[in-house]
Amino acid sequence: MKRVELIVGKELQMERQQWFRSLALLSCVQSALILAYFSTAESMASIWIRSGTFSHCFVVLPLAVWMIWERKHELSRLRTEPSLFPLIPILFAGLAWLSAALVDILVVQQFAFVAVSAFLTWGVLGNQIARRIVFPLGFLFFMVPAGEVLVGPLMELTASTTVWLIQLTGIPVYREGMYLMLPTGNWSVVEACSGFRYLIASVTLGSVYAYLNYSTVSKRFYFILLSILVPIVANNLRAYGIVMIGHLSDMKLATGVDHLLYGWVFFGFVMAIMFWIGSYFRDDEIASPGKDQKEASVEFEVISPAKTFFWSSVQKLALLAVVALVWPVWFSSLEKDIKPDLEVTLQAPEVPHQWKQIRDHQAVWDSRLKGATTSIRAAYFDNGSVGDEGPFEVFIEYLHTQEQGREVVNKHLVMLKDNKAWVQIHRGSSTIKKGSSTIDVERTRLVRGNQEWVVLGVYRIADSYTVDVYEAKLLGIFSKLLSQRDDGARILFTAPASLEFELKQWMASSLPSIESQLEEIYERQVEERQQ
Repeated sequence: MKRVELIVGKELQMERQQWFRSLALLSCVQSALILAYFSTAESMASIWIRSGTFSHCFVVLPLAVWMIWERKHELSRLRTEPSLFPLIPILFAGLAWLSAALVDILVVQQFAFVAVSAFLTWGVLGNQIARRIVFPLGFLFFMVPAGEVLVGPLMELTASTTVWLIQLTGIPVYREGMYLMLPTGNWSVVEACSGFRYLIASVTLGSVYAYLNYSTVSKRFYFILLSILVPIVANNLRAYGIVMIGHLSDMKLATGVDHLLYGWVFFGFVMAIMFWIGSYFRDDEIASPGKDQKEASVEFEVISPAKTFFWSSVQKLALLAVVALVWPVWFSSLEKDIKPDLEVTLQAPEVPHQWKQIRDHQAVWDSRLKGATTSIRAAYFDNGSVGDEGPFEVFIEYLHTQEQGREVVNKHLVMLKDNKAWVQIHRGSSTIKKGSSTIDVERTRLVRGNQEWVVLGVYRIADSYTVDVYEAKLLGIFSKLLSQRDDGARILFTAPASLEFELKQWMASSLPSIESQLEEIYERQVEERQQ
């Protein structure tokens, strides 16, 4: 009997030692990962600090650790054994990080970094452990401050639904873009009205609630789906309610600070109801996983467990670490040989003889292109032959080599200098003729007072035109990885909306001369770098 107790005691001691070694190795590997991908980790933390929308990200890691700790009784009975199964996912995540780093797609870098970290945890602890902590590992992706691409569609949905509900109420309403005009006053749907903050908070809380209260995948899935749909519907009702409060109070209520207060109070009320309903389907046995289960015995080999652990695992751990950490090194090698650009001048495109250039003209847009090789801003008027509504303007920025922090592609082509003076009421697409073919351009309508302007813009990546941000980024990625030319330009033309037809003609006739200049600048840069 004493011998059996001694054997069991030795087994438990070896289990604890094994877990200690595994956790120590995991801590070392994760620390090395943070150091290697420090710029990506820092970018995530900086967004958490400055953006109230993503301040919840600070608690994601502690919550994930807590969810794993809740299963400590179950996990403590399992043997840790490094696995090579996550090697392929780490490979793809690392390649995604490298591709995104080459063209500075920050959100993809951040998702890839978290993916590498999660799969590396799987690799160090092994398959048995990973199967039981897959939800907490997936929960780590909430650390990525992503999803702002949904703000625009959510704003559109909020505006459309609010107008529809107001019309159902029988109140006349006129909509112009994101502006709503009622007999009692005007309203505008801004980013805060999109409900994106409510959505992010709801999904994060809903995921934690689903994990802690449901044991089946189907229940967790449906509750998380509910936590997505409920805040979207609730936000539309909130927007409608605020407009109605303002309308019925003759714009005395819900137009100031109380506007936001009503929103958060309403959101809290809706979330409380959602969790209350969810509690009726709660699985009580999930509250204490593993505590009431009988302890399973673990069979050890006759040879030394410590020696077996080290020599059977060291090669696996080394391979996992190399595949996870090689990508920042590769990225540094691709970026280190970039030389400074030559000082070159880009000339304004040719215009018909009746047009004259306006000196010291203040454009309506702003430049966000850091370290541009060259740029040109120019404005023209035509002595009244077209009209005196405003000048034609052109703005071109060019980069000979794109690198992290210096990319042609931004979130949007058109960026206003003064959002209070200029209001964007529409963004869409259009086409212009270029020789025998056509190219797509981004078409943006701007309003200031009673003036309406139209801006036509396009990206030129190497010798290809596009208005799709993702296509432009992909072109840049392939160019970098294949060591091809990766220069790019941002081209904008604008004029009063009444002159849009003439603007398209001018842009179409100007593109050949712009291309010729950009090709000449590129060749000069190449010759200089080869010397």
